[in-house]
Amino acid sequence: MGTVTIGLRFLGYVLLLSSLVACAHVSKTAPILLSQLDGQWLYVTGEHEPDRIPNYAKRIRIPSNWWVEGVHKHGVIWFYRYVTLPVKAKQFKVHFDGVDYQADVFWDGQHVGQHQGYFSPFEVMLPKHTSMNQQHLLAVRVDSPKEDSVHWHQNKRLIKGVLSHHDTRPGGAWSLSGQDGNTGGVWGSVWLKPVLGAELDHVRVTTLHLENQKAQLELHLTFGQLNQPMNVGVEIHAPDGSIVYRKRWLNQTETEIQESFVLEDPMLWSSWDYGDAHLYRVHIRVEQEKYQQTYEQHFGVRTIERDTKGRWLLNGTPVFLRGTNHIPSLYLSKLTKSSLRHDFILMKEANINAVRVHAHITSPLFYDLADEMGIMVWQDFPLQWGYQDQLAVHASIMFQLEEMVNLLQHHPSIIFWNGHNEAPWSALWMKDKYPHYYPDQNKQLDQQIALKLQMLDPTRPSQGNSPSSEHLWFGWYSDHYQKFSQPQSISTVSELGAQAVPNIETLKTFFKPEQLWPIQGDNADVWKYHNFQKRELTQNALVSMGKSLEELVKNSQVYQAHLIQYAVENLRLQMWQPIAGIFQFMFAEHWPSIGWGVLDYQRQQKKGYQVLKQAYQPILPVAQCVPQQETWQCSLSVVNDSMRYYSNVTLEVRDGSQFFSTVVEINRQTVTSFSISYPVSGKQLHLLLRDHAGHVLAENIYTKAYFKALVK
Repeated sequence: MGTVTIGLRFLGYVLLLSSLVACAHVSKTAPILLSQLDGQWLYVTGEHEPDRIPNYAKRIRIPSNWWVEGVHKHGVIWFYRYVTLPVKAKQFKVHFDGVDYQADVFWDGQHVGQHQGYFSPFEVMLPKHTSMNQQHLLAVRVDSPKEDSVHWHQNKRLIKGVLSHHDTRPGGAWSLSGQDGNTGGVWGSVWLKPVLGAELDHVRVTTLHLENQKAQLELHLTFGQLNQPMNVGVEIHAPDGSIVYRKRWLNQTETEIQESFVLEDPMLWSSWDYGDAHLYRVHIRVEQEKYQQTYEQHFGVRTIERDTKGRWLLNGTPVFLRGTNHIPSLYLSKLTKSSLRHDFILMKEANINAVRVHAHITSPLFYDLADEMGIMVWQDFPLQWGYQDQLAVHASIMFQLEEMVNLLQHHPSIIFWNGHNEAPWSALWMKDKYPHYYPDQNKQLDQQIALKLQMLDPTRPSQGNSPSSEHLWFGWYSDHYQKFSQPQSISTVSELGAQAVPNIETLKTFFKPEQLWPIQGDNADVWKYHNFQKRELTQNALVSMGKSLEELVKNSQVYQAHLIQYAVENLRLQMWQPIAGIFQFMFAEHWPSIGWGVLDYQRQQKKGYQVLKQAYQPILPVAQCVPQQETWQCSLSVVNDSMRYYSNVTLEVRDGSQFFSTVVEINRQTVTSFSISYPVSGKQLHLLLRDHAGHVLAENIYTKAYFKALVK
C-alpha cells in the first residue's frame, strides 16, 4: 500500500504566530514574531560592493521577478535595503521564500549565506549580538545568467526547466532569443526572524495502511539543535474540526519524535470526481523558557500507487487521469491565489482531474489549492532536455531534488514525481536536431534521479525521466492524428496536442496592427518569436493558412479541436487496455503567444477548451464513423470512468430530423460497446445519455466536418 506524508515549509506554511509585525519585547511563552521585509528595495545591475548602496541605485518592488519590473537583464543584480532589528535577541535569521537563481546574502558587508536554485525557501543566520538601535545594511547579490555554452541547448547547467529553455518561452526553444524573459529575482517574501529557541524543521504524518475503516498513521517531527529541554504538544484536527489525536512530550531532549497511532473512520482525501478532498490539520506547540511557537499544517489521509498494469490506485481504487499540462507563469511573483483558483475552476469545469506541472516547480499557492480543490498533481522536477554531465551539475541536481521533495511532499494532491522531461538519451528526435547529439547523455543522471526519488519518498510512484515515447504528437510533429485509434503500448500519455492561434482580440494585445497579417517576412519572424510553428501547422498538420487572419484563427482552432476530440476519445476507448491516464498539452499559454493552450494567456477560450470539456466527461458516449458514399456508418460506445453503475440509461442519437434511442446498462469503469450501427447523413450527430428519471448524464456532439477531416 502506498503512503502519504506531510512536511513543513517554514514561513510560507507556518500559520501560527499571533502577528507578523515587529514587537518591542518577547514575554514569557510569547510566540516568535516576524518582520516582513517586503516593499521598496534599491537595486543596481552588475558587480558592486556589499557594504554600500551606489548613489545611482533605483527602486524596485520586492517580491518580484526583475523582468516583470522592466529590468531586462541577464546575470547579476544587487538588491539593498536598511533593516532595524525589531526585538532584543542574541541572534536573527533572514528567511527568503524564493530567489532565482544564485543568491549571496550580506549583512553590513559580511557574507552570511548563500543558496542556489529558484524554487526552495532558505534561511541565513546573521552575526550574533547584532545591535538593535541602529540601521543595518542587508544586501542580496542575485545571479540569473544566460547559459554560456556554444551548444547550450543540450548542455545546460542551471536547474530551471521551462523557466530557461522551452518551446513555449519568449523566443522559442532554439532561436538566438530563446533565453529572453529572464526569470531572475527575489520573487518570494523576505522575513526577519529572531532565533530564541528550538525550531521545528520538518513534520510528516504518513499513512502506513488503510483497511477496514482504519488508517494507521505515523507522526514524525524533526527539530533543529536543542539548547535546552522542550515541551512538545501535538493535536490533529479532523476536517470537521474535531480533535482525533492528542499527545504531549515533556522535557524532550531528542531532536526527533516519532509516534504511530490508528485513526478510526478516516475521512480520505480524494480527487473531486472520485470523492472529497478532505484535509486534516496538525497543530504543534513547542515550549521552552520564555519561548513558545505554534505550527499548523494540513495533510490528507490517502494512499497512491500504480499496479502492474500501470493503473493509478487512489486509496486502493483505480482512477482514470483526465489531465492537462500547465505552466501558470514563468514569473512566480505574478501568481496570486485568485488567479490560480480561477485556473483550477476552469480545469474542473473542463472535467480535468489531474494536472502535470510541466518541467518546473510553481508557486506554493498552486499546491495548496490543488489540495483544497481535489486536483491530482503530476509533479516534474525542473529538468528539460539536455544538461551537462559534470559532477558539479549533477550534485546541484541531487541537492535540489531533495529540496523539492522536502518542500512539497506533504501535499496529498501530488501523486507522482517525475525527474526529467525528454532527456537526450530518451529523445531520438534530437539525433536530427543536434549535430553533437550524444545518445547516452544524462542516462546515468536519470538512473540516479530515479533511485533518489524512491529513497526520498517511497510513498508515491516516481520515475527518473518522462521519455518521448510517452508523448504522442500524432497530427503535429508526426503522422496523422488518426493514429490515436491504434492500440497503444503505454499506460499514461503525458503529452498530446496541437497549436491553435488565439482569437483576434487577444492577438491585438501583443501584435502591432501591421504585424497581424500577412505572416511573411518580418511578420513571420515576429510570429515565430511568439512561438508560432508555421511549418508544423501547414506541412505536418496540413492546415490551410487561409486568405485572412480570421481564416487562420478559425482553421487552426478547428484543427486543434478535432485532434483533441479524436485523440482523447480513442485513448479513452482503450481504458485499462492499457490506457490509464491522458495529459493534454497544454491548458493555457503563460505569456502573450501562439501555443498549444486551449486557453490563451488572457484565459480566453479557444474552440479546443469546450471540446476538451466534452471529451473529458466522466461518462461519455462515443461515435466511431466511417464514410459510405453520402452517409456515415457509426458504431456507438459509452466510456464510464466513474465508480457508479448505471441501469436503465437511455442513449439518444439525433441526426438532423432523424432520431433513435435505446435503453442500455453501463458498468462502472468500463467501456460498453453496442452492436448498434447508425447511418449519419445530416450536418451534426448528437449523442445524449439520460438516466431513468430523464436527467442528462452526458452528451457528445460531432460535426460533419469532423468526420470529413478523417478522410485523408
